[in-house]
Amino acid sequence: KANASSDDQKLQYDVDGFAQFLANRKSIATLLLWKDVEDYATLFGVQERAAAAEKIFTRYIRPGAEYELTSLSEQVVKDIKEQLDNPPDDLFTELQAVAYNMMLFELFPAFWNEIKQQV
Repeated sequence: KANASSDDQKLQYDVDGFAQFLANRKSIATLLLWKDVEDYATLFGVQERAAAAEKIFTRYIRPGAEYELTSLSEQVVKDIKEQLDNPPDDLFTELQAVAYNMMLFELFPAFWNEIKQQV
């Protein structure tokens, strides 16, 4: 159809379908944060890690960020900001766990329900 709505597009039961579902629900930031923190955890160089930490802070944590995590307290934001010059390995571990749990317990079950309703 030339005028197909997003409702006419079936979600696939795969990572791309889950990402599309998250984008449709304005929740893609949760998946992107999780992925960026996974990438951050693999870095060993101090400069590399500092650059990745700054990217994560700018993209998700600082007030007005593109994918701002509005549920963070001012103290958490301040604590992370103060560690950006020499970020520890586990700087974003808690945030990643929150994102993972949100996907596991809220977003994926909603995605699965939508997949089942398509049949």
